[in-house]
Amino acid sequence: GGAGAGNYSLTQPSLTANITSKALTVTGLTGVNKEYNGNSTATATGTAALSGIIGSDVVTLSGTPSYTFTQSGVGTGIGITTTGYTLGGAAAGNYSLTQPSLTANITTKTIAITPNSNQRKIYGESDPVWTYTFSGDIAGQTPGFDNTLTRAQGESVGAYAIGLGSLSLKDNGLFKATNYSLVLTSGVDFTIGKAPLVANVNADSKFVTQTDATGYAGLTYSGFKFGEGPSVLNTTNL
Repeated sequence: GGAGAGNYSLTQPSLTANITSKALTVTGLTGVNKEYNGNSTATATGTAALSGIIGSDVVTLSGTPSYTFTQSGVGTGIGITTTGYTLGGAAAGNYSLTQPSLTANITTKTIAITPNSNQRKIYGESDPVWTYTFSGDIAGQTPGFDNTLTRAQGESVGAYAIGLGSLSLKDNGLFKATNYSLVLTSGVDFTIGKAPLVANVNADSKFVTQTDATGYAGLTYSGFKFGEGPSVLNTTNL
């Protein structure tokens, strides 16, 4: 343009630039929570779909995906790394693929405690050391334990439910307590049995006659507990 424009001709500029691929993302997937199993393998659920395709471009999603937790231990909102998805179709060369980024939880694995059967004591004795078996641990990870089981209170003859008490897990080599939780199997009781009582007849007595509510002439006993005497002979503890 301008007064002298007619004296000139114009060569249009010749430039270069790049057309970069458009990034596509994968939608429709959700990471799946799992119980701790010692490895970082993850899974996903849903139907994978491509997001970001322009117009009628033909782009397809293919490949064999693999999902991996970024840690193998228990946690919430753990990142899942995805590999294996690829692009196909006539316009695939115009696009790049961003692998899906997922999260999920790894929950604790249960260690089941089963008290051994037939644990008992005789009325008046001290409680034994509770014994038990466990199950649910992963091969190569043997749990450590602190403290002991407990039982329902009471010292009379009968059955008493065994409970977890203060029993707890502790680290032991490859075993990490934070990856596990404890549960007690039900239906096992501790029993207190009757105490044996020995009645001794005085050798000098011709016969035994009842004298009062607390004893018999010529008859003595051994084996009473807790300072008890003949007055408790009819209780369930003997």
